Amino acid sequence: MRSSKLERLSGGQDDSAGLTSGKHLYGVAAWRAVWARIRLRKQTRAVLAELSDEQLKDVGLNREQAQREASQPFWR
Repeated sequence: MRSSKLERLSGGQDDSAGLTSGKHLYGVAAWRAVWARIRLRKQTRAVLAELSDEQLKDVGLNREQAQREASQPFWR
C-alpha cells in the first residue's frame, strides 16, 4: 500500500532525486503538524489574553492563570 500511495503522489513518474520518497513525505507532514500546533498555540493564547474576567471564570481560569499561559513562549 505504501508504494501505491507514493506512486499516486508522484504521478507514476520516476523520482531519481528521492523527493517523493516515503521518508521525505512523512518528514514534511511531521513539520506541517508541528507548525500547525505552534500556530494554534499562538492563536489560542492571544484569544485567552483578550477574554474578560467573566469569560475566564466560565472556563475555570482566573486572570493570573490566563496571563501566565498567554505569556508562555510558543514552543511550550
